[in-house]
Amino acid sequence: MVSMRVKCWLGNIFWPGKQITCFLTIVICFILVEKLPGQTYFKSIGTAASSYNMKVLHFPNGDILLGDSDLQGLGDNESGKVILTRLDNCGNLVWSNSYEREDEYLEFKDFAIDHENQIYVFGSAFRGFDELVFLLKVSGDGTLVKFSLFETETVDRFSYSIDLTDDRLMVYGLLLDFNTKKEGFVALFDLGFNFQWGRKFTPFESTGDATFSKDRGTMCWSGSFFYKLDQNGEIEWALDGSVEGESILTLSGPVELEGGHVFQGYQNDASFFYMINNEGVLQWQSASIPSKKQAAHLLPLSNNQIMVTYTATDGNEQKLCRLLLDHHGQISDQQRLSVAAKYQPESISQSIGFGHHVILVNGVLRPDYSLDVEDFLLQFETDMPHTNCLDWEPISDQIRTSYTLNFNAIDTPAVSTLLTLESATKTGVNSWQMAGFTDQCDESLEPSITSFDSLIPCGETWEVVLPSADFQWVDMPDAPPVRILDQTGVYEASNRDCIDPMVYEYTMTQPDCECNLYLANAFTPNNDGINDFLSLQGTCHLTGARILIFDRWGNTVFESTNPETAWSGDFKGQKLPSGVYVAQISYTKANQSGALEEGKIMQDVLLIR
Repeated sequence: MVSMRVKCWLGNIFWPGKQITCFLTIVICFILVEKLPGQTYFKSIGTAASSYNMKVLHFPNGDILLGDSDLQGLGDNESGKVILTRLDNCGNLVWSNSYEREDEYLEFKDFAIDHENQIYVFGSAFRGFDELVFLLKVSGDGTLVKFSLFETETVDRFSYSIDLTDDRLMVYGLLLDFNTKKEGFVALFDLGFNFQWGRKFTPFESTGDATFSKDRGTMCWSGSFFYKLDQNGEIEWALDGSVEGESILTLSGPVELEGGHVFQGYQNDASFFYMINNEGVLQWQSASIPSKKQAAHLLPLSNNQIMVTYTATDGNEQKLCRLLLDHHGQISDQQRLSVAAKYQPESISQSIGFGHHVILVNGVLRPDYSLDVEDFLLQFETDMPHTNCLDWEPISDQIRTSYTLNFNAIDTPAVSTLLTLESATKTGVNSWQMAGFTDQCDESLEPSITSFDSLIPCGETWEVVLPSADFQWVDMPDAPPVRILDQTGVYEASNRDCIDPMVYEYTMTQPDCECNLYLANAFTPNNDGINDFLSLQGTCHLTGARILIFDRWGNTVFESTNPETAWSGDFKGQKLPSGVYVAQISYTKANQSGALEEGKIMQDVLLIR
């Protein structure tokens, strides 16, 4: 699978787009195919952070993101962490952070990434016997952007899944009260976590998933029940599915293809797939494949097919398998993973981007299995599945399905429900040391390094332009190629090519610069353009500052943590009178070696009107 751009020119007219058909006379169309060089790898993952709900997604630039929770403290609802880890296309660590709270145990359930590299996380928050849900927003460099904690109208609530469009965020889960039946809920938010509407409905079971549909509605399933909601949260139709008189056992889905949604069903030690169309009618039912009673991971592809990764039994062992499913329900290209290491797959997550297929597998929960590899991360090129490291063996393992699915309409309303903002207080962010990635078959190469050194005079900066669009900054992968360096240190950029890796090193040094800071002892805020503001001046590069201005009675009339902020002589929109005020400034600065030093300034300032 490759990234494609189609560009059409007619005279001076230009159309950019992903899929453009040109019907004009004298039109020249060029298809530019971009495929990011990637590294085939098979990495085992340490078990220090293993919720057995690990998931993987691709960033727009080809990096991957792992989501997980920390199981430590689950028994006493303490020390619960959401753990996010970003790796580049070669499998190298970019950053890994934990996001945690003092009063709640946070449990990761699902996440999504938008086109601007913003990460949205949904999960459960446990506070003693109280159970809440949370939303977490993180930038592409791991910086916390927003955290919100929500209460629902019941005692217990469980988070299932999240989905994202350009302007809306949807979450899905279970509501449970001691005196009521289980209910499912769908809640809609804007991207700032502002609640729009919520709907709850029953019957409902303890498993399920949901996704946005192309008509801006929502498709949901739970157990044997299926719900199609419109964009306002009203139910269009609801179904109860069965096989031979027994409730259908659905394990995964929905995935939308043209004309409907596809699900994985399970019956008699075999999985099968089926599509329900947009009117709630069974469209087709596939042949069956021998499999474990475990959820497969269904991933839609750009050609209206689905990549299915699942677990099958091979003798006494469980093997990871994959297949292609087309929009008519036909199964093709079945393959089974063959590697030297002994493993036992349980939960599966996968993502495809930039020509690479990434599979994340959680191993068995029981410690009595003797395994070489438990949790592992696997990446390989989609059109080159056979390497020295691993092999995908072709298999043909299909069973004609002898039973037919039945669906009965159920009459159930969608009742309004509220998710109330309980807290939006700060969440701790810490660098997280993964238990470690161990290469089971390492094909990586050492990069060639090109070094540039520059001695920059005091008070000046160094503008660096990367050699080509193939390079990105190692410490800031989403930053533009042109960068202004204003602090001493070593800055690295990589070409993200695992076959011919290159690194550019930019080392910036400065002489021992005398640090002079100056604060005027008087200013005249009369809007004449001369000395109208009081501000901190100097040649130092400050990494932090706190500026306080007091009146003669000791009241704070101005406060800022931005060293470049100027005081206009106002307080709460009112002009303060002429007189003597006291300025107190605490600051930190980096010295020539990069170490931080602290300093203080305290002086009288005369305000003249």
